[in-house]
Amino acid sequence: MVKFTILFRRNERENEIREVLYSSYIPGAKKFKGVQSFEVTELTVNPLAALAGDEVETPYFMEVCLYFNSPEALEETLADQYTLQVSEQLLSIAGDTVTVMIGNSKVSNKGELAELQNERVLEEYKLSRLEK
Repeated sequence: MVKFTILFRRNERENEIREVLYSSYIPGAKKFKGVQSFEVTELTVNPLAALAGDEVETPYFMEVCLYFNSPEALEETLADQYTLQVSEQLLSIAGDTVTVMIGNSKVSNKGELAELQNERVLEEYKLSRLEK
């Protein structure tokens, strides 16, 4: 699964960006061709910084992730006229605050995560037995 992530840096237009995200971009993204699922996360605290006693606010205030079955599906969606129209308003106010990342999502549900964790635990157990 291909994950398309959009991060929005903190700035003076956060409320305006949120308004456009929730009123037009997200409803429009639900209709993008090729999108299997998506999620929106309001980012608040940087836990590592908090533990270190540093600034706890994240440099980003919002994360939007769209998931696609393949790189080709993502490319088709990004080239689609409807996608471009829906994205245009958001980019016009948030473009200079946006960081975009594309990656392969290796774990897509809790069952797979549990399976991967169980495999790791089993391997660690095997290694510990060999050391004895």
